[in-house]
Amino acid sequence: MVSIVGSVNCTDAAFRGVADGGNYETAIAYVDDAAKWVDQLEEVDDGSFTFTEAKEEEGYEDNRIDAFNLEFTINWNELMLTVKNNKPTKQKGRIVLEGVSDKYLSDTKTITTIILTPELVAIFADNSLIKFKPSGIDGYLYYYPTQVGIELKPFSSKYNLNDVELLELWQELDEANDKESMGRLIDRFVDRITDEFEEEKEDELDAAKSSINFMASHLSGLLKLKEKLFMELHRKTDQEIQKRRISYYLLSDNIDTLIGYQRLIGKMKKNGSINIGFYWVLLKIIETYFYKNKEASKRLASAELKTLKKLASLVTKQIKVVDKEMLEQGVERRKLEWLNKTLLYDFK
Repeated sequence: MVSIVGSVNCTDAAFRGVADGGNYETAIAYVDDAAKWVDQLEEVDDGSFTFTEAKEEEGYEDNRIDAFNLEFTINWNELMLTVKNNKPTKQKGRIVLEGVSDKYLSDTKTITTIILTPELVAIFADNSLIKFKPSGIDGYLYYYPTQVGIELKPFSSKYNLNDVELLELWQELDEANDKESMGRLIDRFVDRITDEFEEEKEDELDAAKSSINFMASHLSGLLKLKEKLFMELHRKTDQEIQKRRISYYLLSDNIDTLIGYQRLIGKMKKNGSINIGFYWVLLKIIETYFYKNKEASKRLASAELKTLKKLASLVTKQIKVVDKEMLEQGVERRKLEWLNKTLLYDFK
């Protein structure tokens, strides 16, 4: 039994072919073993079939463009767009991009490569459909690219994640169930709360438990991301993917990266939904265990290292601003030192 799924039709345009102004007709054929087949069709004399000519329509003009034979591939591992053009001298044109300069195909080489800058990464993450303008022809052609390493494709900027959704994404990066480090963090916090209260007052402890849950979600998300990015891998292919992950999560500006996360918690701190002290702790973790992580430096290319150092410097400056703000609000220096020695130490 053969099942045909597609838009094939037996018209004159279909049989002329594209080279003679006809159409592309595409379909997928599924071939299965027929069981208990019941023929529902009557036999007919197909010798009498003829093709009818298209009727002239008054005022109608067929201005469709014959599609160029181009192959587009986006490699998210290498952050590279590759265009294969078997007729570079005849099939000329450019890729149309919103907000940045268009990219022209080589008119001498069959392969054109385009490095995906952060701007291009954002464009293709939002919409991978490629808009192509043929030279000397009115109109546009559209192509769906092959996407290699699509698991590393960034989330579209159209998705507006909150902190809970973002942290859940990070935790799903690793399915490990070891919560020993997180347990120590929470235990230390509870011990300090109960010591300061001297006795367990219900209302204060309820508030503390709520704060603990909030803190735990952020700390756990960062911990899972750290473990995933810097785990020891032995296979070369895994190591290459790991490099791309480190580069993406540390250096790319997107909603699910550290830059996006810093912007998110900055807004939360501004609107009062996150405590300034905990905001300071999160920044210290980002600085110490991500941007100043020696393992990150080992895995990034020299050009990426410059970006890493710049981002580390920006986080350090922000920490100093928050540090000063807390001291102005009367937060004691010893409490900042406690946060640094306990939470950051146990975050390892």
